[in-house]
Amino acid sequence: MRSSVIELPPRLMVSVRDHTDWVMALEAGVEIVDLPWSLTMSLWPAHGDPLLVRLAADASQWPPQFGIAVDCGELSQLPARSAWLPVPESARWARLGLASLAHVVDWKTNWVAARHRLDAERTRPLSWWAVAYADHRLAQAPSPSEIISAAIETGCAGLVLDTFIKSGPTLTDLMSPPELTALLQQARDFQLPVVIAGGVESDDLEWVCDLEPAVVAVRTCVSRYGEYDQPLSPTRLAWFRQSLDDAVEFNRAEWQATRALYGTSSSAPA
Repeated sequence: MRSSVIELPPRLMVSVRDHTDWVMALEAGVEIVDLPWSLTMSLWPAHGDPLLVRLAADASQWPPQFGIAVDCGELSQLPARSAWLPVPESARWARLGLASLAHVVDWKTNWVAARHRLDAERTRPLSWWAVAYADHRLAQAPSPSEIISAAIETGCAGLVLDTFIKSGPTLTDLMSPPELTALLQQARDFQLPVVIAGGVESDDLEWVCDLEPAVVAVRTCVSRYGEYDQPLSPTRLAWFRQSLDDAVEFNRAEWQATRALYGTSSSAPA
């Protein structure tokens, strides 16, 4: 296991649903907020929640290495092109799932075309994450190995290992440590950072962190009552943040003091 006051643990990504969730995530030290695509309209001044617009637009108030990711849903469920929501400029990463496309011959071509279409609505392209589902057979999606190969071929910035069925088995139920290790090694061989999602709990963090993912993503376990559709819980967020540090024996207070003294900063891993 890694053990260092200098080497950072995986970055923490939390899915947010409104400006209250956003503020709570920042206060807990979350490095990446993840927005469902339906919420991105709330980031546009003409249409959205003024508080959320202000939070998203004022990068001077963001902590170092903070960023916004957007979950664009599934390629097979995108509406007609005229109804596509543009991804706001403040977003850095985006992902587009491939459920129901396992037997579609040209899924890769359609996937890349959709990404280009969304990038065309912005002044700078997004950093795209590919999505591989542990329950890919239920999702009728390409296998994780196929997704990794396609991600490398099409220039993705990272890979999200997730579950399609949110109320079913978790990623760690569906994949053993050796299986996850093999997938992460496949990605690592091509310098493809990995986001571990899919129902990770604090009890999983020690062995999940041994896999050295770039990011750990959560929602359910840091929500009130441990339920996906409930608001975020500050207590659960603080516990998970500390558990993530503890999993790699990372002394955050000492690291912050060292960085303040020497003016050093870490680079974003994904």
